[in-house]
Amino acid sequence: MPRKTYSTPSLPKELTREIAATIEGHPETGYSSVSDFCRDAVRRRLDEIKKEEGDKRFAHINVYDDHVTIADRDQVKFVNVYFKESGKPFCDLDETTDCDHVKYALHLPEVREAYKRKGLLLPPLSDKK
Repeated sequence: MPRKTYSTPSLPKELTREIAATIEGHPETGYSSVSDFCRDAVRRRLDEIKKEEGDKRFAHINVYDDHVTIADRDQVKFVNVYFKESGKPFCDLDETTDCDHVKYALHLPEVREAYKRKGLLLPPLSDKK
């Protein structure tokens, strides 16, 4: 038996009638059905939400004595950025001192405070977080 690849969300009948009337009254939009319209509307809204999230790819979880833990929503992983005695941070996921995780971590006030407490020189901040 083939796997079902679609599900059917429920819409109020009045809304469905309004969508159908809009499609019929505006053929230039290119929609051929209520389903086409709804699929496009949902995709557009999802794109809007993703744009609104902007810098929310990362979430600060906790700062420890020697590292900060960050959640990376794109990779669905927790990432640790370690504070080295040299002052250079180190990302355990990317194995580098200059990645998006490091840039994000260095912008966190708690990380900047941890650097100061340890007497480490803060690396220069880039504009990109």
